[in-house]
Amino acid sequence: MKQIPNLFTLLNLVFGCMAIIYIFKNDGFLFTNAPGTFSMGLIIGGVYIFFAAVVDFLDGFVARLFKATSEMGEQH
Repeated sequence: MKQIPNLFTLLNLVFGCMAIIYIFKNDGFLFTNAPGTFSMGLIIGGVYIFFAAVVDFLDGFVARLFKATSEMGEQH
């Protein structure tokens, strides 16, 4: 049970990596599109960043719920 908060941390890492992959995807990065438009990779990357933020927010609550602590988790 004390490993469940670690799963949330791992999920946060996966969402962050997916965001990086989609943002740098070859279907168009920043300056390759017409001015004022965004590539689909940027939009999907932004969604993954949002998911990572939500999971990061929930990570602390889950850790407190299961009373799971670690040296890294105690850092502010």
